[in-house]
Amino acid sequence: MFSLSHDLLLLLVRGAKARIGHDLVAELGLDQRTDSGWVDGKQLFSIWKALEQRSGDINLGLHLGEVKGAFPASNVLFAAMLASPSVGCALQRLCRYHAVVADLVQPTLITSGKSAVLTWQSQPALHRQQAECIASLAVSILRQLAERPLDLRVTFTHPRPTSIREHERIFGRNLTFGAPELAVFFPAELLTVPVAPHSRELLVVLDGYAEQLLSRARSEETTTSKVIRLLGLAIGDGQPVLARIASQMGMSGRVLQSKLRSDGTSFQKLLNKVRMEKASHLLTEGALQVSEVAFLVGYSDQCAFNHAFKRWTGHTPYSFRQSKQGAENHSAAQI
Repeated sequence: MFSLSHDLLLLLVRGAKARIGHDLVAELGLDQRTDSGWVDGKQLFSIWKALEQRSGDINLGLHLGEVKGAFPASNVLFAAMLASPSVGCALQRLCRYHAVVADLVQPTLITSGKSAVLTWQSQPALHRQQAECIASLAVSILRQLAERPLDLRVTFTHPRPTSIREHERIFGRNLTFGAPELAVFFPAELLTVPVAPHSRELLVVLDGYAEQLLSRARSEETTTSKVIRLLGLAIGDGQPVLARIASQMGMSGRVLQSKLRSDGTSFQKLLNKVRMEKASHLLTEGALQVSEVAFLVGYSDQCAFNHAFKRWTGHTPYSFRQSKQGAENHSAAQI
């Protein structure tokens, strides 16, 4: 399964040229288009590390998402958004067709009264630079679509950085760190703002093509990878159950279990994997109490979570957090 569109990665890296001081596209080999058009997770991780090391930018994610100028109409997702009749319709397309450009996260648009919010769920959990890049890119998109100042509130799951001057410059001062989810809140009235220029005829063509790409991307998923993706999206809503995930995949629980056995795994093993990865990320970030981490990965009883986490990792949640924080402090001391 792909991780990120090659075109989108190029856009982000080139958008950061002015901040980094030089163009890393050729240096990172991004001028050579991949055969599939996608950058896989392993390659993407290497690119992120290289960008961090060579840029020396502690706010790299913010600056990669701070795209200046127009988004490329050659990308079907951006083209469909720009051809939409309103900001709300454009954001609905962002959520529906997001897998056409990336499967790292799944955005969701929710409207409640006078407020609207874009949230992102991911599996595995995002680190700070990725999360800040996503939020910064979303705000860049909103600004281009609406063509007006934005009244925003932004929440991040990671702890508050030492300096948030750049965060305030990009998002404003209504920021929260150590929150339960990555989210951008804005007035719901923004959803009715027209997007110019709007083309109904072009939109029909673009929607058709985007639906084809989305179907192709989903058909290429294995049963195991699809279950992991759905569990990652569902785990924040309580206890994910086999029947619900199976229903989302259009099959019975018995058939799903049979398919997973053929892949050499089981629903419970995959659920434990997703829980372990999310819990490890939240404990490493250090912003939440262990009891809060337990709740966010589906445990109402902290004692049960402690036993499960030790079975998964060989460490209690407390010792795991201490060892990770100690390693980070040691690495920082070497810089």
